[in-house]
Amino acid sequence: MEQNDPLFQENVRNSFKKVKEHINELENEIKELKELISIKNKEIITLNEERRPFLRDNEEISENKPVLEESSIGNKGVYSFIHSFTKQSLVKQLTSIDDLMTKFQQLPRQELLVFLTLQHLENELKHPITYFDISKPLKLSEGCIRTYISNLIKKGFPILKNRINNRIIALSVDKNFKNLNLKQKLEDIYYGLDQNQTKLF
Repeated sequence: MEQNDPLFQENVRNSFKKVKEHINELENEIKELKELISIKNKEIITLNEERRPFLRDNEEISENKPVLEESSIGNKGVYSFIHSFTKQSLVKQLTSIDDLMTKFQQLPRQELLVFLTLQHLENELKHPITYFDISKPLKLSEGCIRTYISNLIKKGFPILKNRINNRIIALSVDKNFKNLNLKQKLEDIYYGLDQNQTKLF
């Protein structure tokens, strides 16, 4: 009979052996995937813990949302996203210049540098400042600048975004903040964060 054929029996043994090897490989892959999922879960938990302080900051300024206003210059419509500074906004909610400086001191170095660059370019260029204008001296991509600006606005810092001709976004620092004349103090804060920096602009 075929079952008693040594060659047949050998083929059956080899087939079972291959199946077992395949099963072992699958079990090893499943084990590796479980370990990877466990690592990713731990990373997610860590990220959530790190994000909690920022989420609390965002909740505190949740009322500070952009207001869409429409105006026109000649025949061209200008849509302005003007940051509405409510009683919870940065400048109004802080009771002293010292508190305001503390808020800036808590900023990451790169976000503070982006804010200072925007303020500097406004004074120097005398025209609407774009993400590209800020990206050039800092040698960063426009995407990076867009992210930093978005973070600053979400935290309540006095940056205005105006959409010109419904396509170009122009950035500026709120005039009320400029009137506080804190430019030099902000630069001193930055120098304190980066002692290797000898000259900003």
